[in-house]
Amino acid sequence: MRILLVEDDPELGDGLTVGLRQEGLAVDWLKDGNAADQAQQSESFDLVVLDLGLPRLSGMEVLARARSRGQTMPVLILTARDATGDKVSGLDAGADDYLVKPINLDELSARIRALARRSAGRSVPLLSHGNITLDPAARTVMLSGQSVELSG
Repeated sequence: MRILLVEDDPELGDGLTVGLRQEGLAVDWLKDGNAADQAQQSESFDLVVLDLGLPRLSGMEVLARARSRGQTMPVLILTARDATGDKVSGLDAGADDYLVKPINLDELSARIRALARRSAGRSVPLLSHGNITLDPAARTVMLSGQSVELSG
C-alpha cells in the first residue's frame, strides 16, 4: 500500500516514515501543503495521512482540493487540533478519520489498515484467495490451513 504522509515536523515525519515502512507500507513523505497538492495531481496514493497545520497550503485546503478533483482515496487527518469543532470540520470536509497528536504508531497502523479495508469494500481483516489467506495485521500467511514461513 502506498501512503502519502504530509507532515511538516521533521522529527515526527521521520519517525512516522520509519515506523510505517517497518509495517510494510510504502511511504512518500512531504513537508508542505503545496507539494502534497501537486503530488496528488500527478501520482496515485492508496491513502493520505494529512496534518492540518502545514506551510504554504493548509491541510484543509489540500483535502478540499483533492475532493473537488474527485479523488476518493481515504484521508486520515493527523493533527494537534483537538477541539470538537475542528474534528467535525475535518470529517465534514471529506476526511475519513481524525487522530489527535501525540499518537501511538500501533493505533495509527491499525486505523490505516481499517481505512484500507473499508476503501476496498471489506470489513474482515483477512485477505483470501483460493487456499491462501493473508493477515496484514499479524503479517502471517496460511496456505491450505498451514502457516507459511516468510522472510524479512
